[in-house]
Amino acid sequence: MQELPVGARVFIWLVGLGGALFAGLLIWKTGGSNLDLIGIAFFGVVLFLGDLYRFRLQFGVSVSVATAVHFTFTVLFGPGWAASAALLSAGISDLRLGKSWYKALFNGGAAALYAGIPGLLYFAVYEGASEPLGSVRNVCAIIIYGSASILVNTSLVSVIISLTRRAKVWDVWMENFRECLLQFATTIPIGFLAAIAYRQFGPVGTLFLTLPSVAGAYAVRKSQIVREQTMQTIEILADSVDKRDTYTYRHSQEVADYAEAIAKRMGLPLAEISTIVSAAHIHDLGKVGIPDRILQKPGKLDHDEIKEMQHHPRIGAEIVSKLSVYGKGKAYVLCHQEWFDGRGYPLGLRGEEIPLGARIIGVADAFQAMTSDRPYRRAMTEDMAIAQLRLGRGTQFDPVVVDTFIALLEEQREVARVKAAAPSLSTQPNVEATPSH
Repeated sequence: MQELPVGARVFIWLVGLGGALFAGLLIWKTGGSNLDLIGIAFFGVVLFLGDLYRFRLQFGVSVSVATAVHFTFTVLFGPGWAASAALLSAGISDLRLGKSWYKALFNGGAAALYAGIPGLLYFAVYEGASEPLGSVRNVCAIIIYGSASILVNTSLVSVIISLTRRAKVWDVWMENFRECLLQFATTIPIGFLAAIAYRQFGPVGTLFLTLPSVAGAYAVRKSQIVREQTMQTIEILADSVDKRDTYTYRHSQEVADYAEAIAKRMGLPLAEISTIVSAAHIHDLGKVGIPDRILQKPGKLDHDEIKEMQHHPRIGAEIVSKLSVYGKGKAYVLCHQEWFDGRGYPLGLRGEEIPLGARIIGVADAFQAMTSDRPYRRAMTEDMAIAQLRLGRGTQFDPVVVDTFIALLEEQREVARVKAAAPSLSTQPNVEATPSH
């Protein structure tokens, strides 16, 4: 936990301990005396299994179908039991999955808050009619519960990520949750129906209701696995291009590191940074279609060989053109060799006609190439490469991107100089993404 920023550590303790205290107070105030221990135990097991079965989002975020069970707990047993069950289930499942104690602390406290707070709001509006859907007010209570649950849940997660990644809370929220709102919203009716089924038919009837939900969750997870495996396969293919030549080994990974540092320095949204990084990692994928006699030629390329090499952006873009996971990143792969003055390839775009992501990758690509050994020349020093970037400012490269990158490099060198001069003063790790040297 010590590696986290101070603000993140404070927030973890506040949420973890605050959630536990909140759950304790709720169970004391609203726990009730006529307890259905069988029902609590049954749905406790269901909740725990739901917390174990998670879907990964960006930045280490994971979600589960537990929100539906939280609502079931609320309707059947009250907000106190809902918050307490959420606290224990989330914390224990995190430990069972091998997560750190402080993640279990945070997730347990957060679960208590986003199960308990909406539960209080639900019963503040619910009028207790014989039919749960028998009045407008009761329907509003369900809507308020769902809205509050989503808001509290996603806000707490977005804040802790923003504190650890030093990103804007809104950017984190948009990147992780904007496409999941429908899935979150559909869990609330499922939880409500589970409560009704339990009252009418007991645990057996509830199990029959959950089967379609389990099948849907399984389908979503399989789809996610296919998406991840597709990106991994393309990245492995791109890495194999680098490995064809010992001089370009890890080239794409280092370009991706540089591009990420530039994009962060420019304050781009996290979603855009993610797109740029994934495109940078595969920007040379099209070289898989270039013969070894050209890629591994010990000297400079002749005119015909240069023309053949210039096909690689198109080849790479065509390979990923049918893969929706890359989205507009395909344009960055296609345009990363375009010049700011219009003399690049393959489309001859100029200025802001070139996508910003491609302009960033172009600078990162050129700098990494200049500072690496090649068969026909030795690597330039960092100062020499920076001088070349300045020479190409406004012709080959976007001036804003060049200035941003040079400022970043100079700042990193100054930090390194200070650390070397006074190493005992450095007590906190540098968590910002920095270029690899």
